Amino acid sequence: MKLHECIIDGASFFVDAETPREAAIKAAREEVSHYAERPVSTAWVDVSVEGDSWRVAINPPTPPCSGGGHKWESPYSLLGGLRENPGVWGNGGGVIIRECCSHCGAFRETDTWATDPETGEQGLTSVTYSEPTEASMRW
Repeated sequence: MKLHECIIDGASFFVDAETPREAAIKAAREEVSHYAERPVSTAWVDVSVEGDSWRVAINPPTPPCSGGGHKWESPYSLLGGLRENPGVWGNGGGVIIRECCSHCGAFRETDTWATDPETGEQGLTSVTYSEPTEASMRW
């Protein structure tokens, strides 16, 4: 039986030959989420299926919300920045967007010009979550 070899950051696994190539690629993408330790910020890993290679972003899990579901907002009084665009700062060719959940006070930061620390590649998008602060809980 022929197997499709999938390689993730140098570690390989095999997918049944009955599976079409597209399904092998999908399986590789799913395997990435089990392979990598869940990051606190977006991480990128290399994936290869029979010579077809790409990098896959693994975003951190969204933290639980005590209010039943996050409602991300950008209050100027808490996050600063420009009044007309609170919580947003320029970053190279993109922006960093900081938001706060109005239910639980947790923070989400999205960087639209992130850098992969392993390769130095720029222009990626990353997400980072952080715990609520006393100020965000009061807000």
